[in-house]
Amino acid sequence: LGGEPTPDLAAFQAAFRRQAQVGRLMNVEFRRTAGGEMHAVTGVLVEERRKELFTNLPPMATVEDLAAVVADRSAVELVARAGFSEADEDMSGFITAQEFARAMKLWLSSGLVGFLSNEELMEIFNTADVDRSGMLVQSEFPAVIEDLFNRIIVHFRPRKRRSMGVRRADSSP
Repeated sequence: LGGEPTPDLAAFQAAFRRQAQVGRLMNVEFRRTAGGEMHAVTGVLVEERRKELFTNLPPMATVEDLAAVVADRSAVELVARAGFSEADEDMSGFITAQEFARAMKLWLSSGLVGFLSNEELMEIFNTADVDRSGMLVQSEFPAVIEDLFNRIIVHFRPRKRRSMGVRRADSSP
């Protein structure tokens, strides 16, 4: 399979998994010979996978930049695609919790995301993992970006003092 010898089923399955991870599997047919043996006939196209390059990302260096991204759905989608591509280290189409934590710490400037604990990052991950598979897929990632950016915005925006309607004793009427 794909140039690898596959003398038995275990070797075939191992080669099959490697090919599926390396490239795109085109077809697999199983045929029974006249003698009753099963043979797999494969057509495998092995392509080098490359990470998509994103050159048109919006700025994300300040809290104001992040707020602008969150306010624009198309910007959220673009940032989510870039973030997913960056986090998907093995290009499997899934992001594990470990890939996610590493990418978020590296991807955003440490000044903006540095205050988030690993527990908070895992909370974001688990909230977005709606099917509870332990992995994120591309369609779950915009929610990650919105949650992450909103937490950063809330953390760094100055808090306004709220008046409780109580006058100080030294204030005049």
